[in-house]
Amino acid sequence: MAVVRYRLRAVARQRWLAWLALALLVGLGGGIVLGALAAARRTDSAYGRFLKDANAFDVGVSTTAVSIDFEPLRRLPQVADVAGVTYVVMEKDGGDQGAGLSPLLPAGDGLYDRISRPKVLEGRRADPSRADEVTISRLAAEGYGLSVGGTLAMRSFAPEQLETVLSGDFSNPDQ
Repeated sequence: MAVVRYRLRAVARQRWLAWLALALLVGLGGGIVLGALAAARRTDSAYGRFLKDANAFDVGVSTTAVSIDFEPLRRLPQVADVAGVTYVVMEKDGGDQGAGLSPLLPAGDGLYDRISRPKVLEGRRADPSRADEVTISRLAAEGYGLSVGGTLAMRSFAPEQLETVLSGDFSNPDQ
């Protein structure tokens, strides 16, 4: 047994640097593999976590009906939640008539609150009790040159003006 210890000490004195390098290499390789596994697991579950956090809807139905009774839909066993939305068509005030109509902006109960909650990257979500606050997408902010706290004058249209606005015929602005 003493011979083995003697030989081990002699080899250790000669090759300690190589053993240290081997141990560091094994540790570094193991760390990289464990990090890659953790990243793969997070990536694999990212979309599911996003859907759960946003409470994204599975089906959207658009109609021109003025009012809809949602109670029959709510009673269906496969329906988790229902949200009604009122759309408002707006354009930038002071611009060319009909130019830059906004995407339909929901002003309703449930959508973007309980259902399909947006991920806020800057600032905060608009306070629904304040008519002078809106939450906009990053693309809309870039398009209008806005940042958090910025202002933009918009004008909306009465229901009787909507057909004229959407057709693009602005020959009679009072329509």
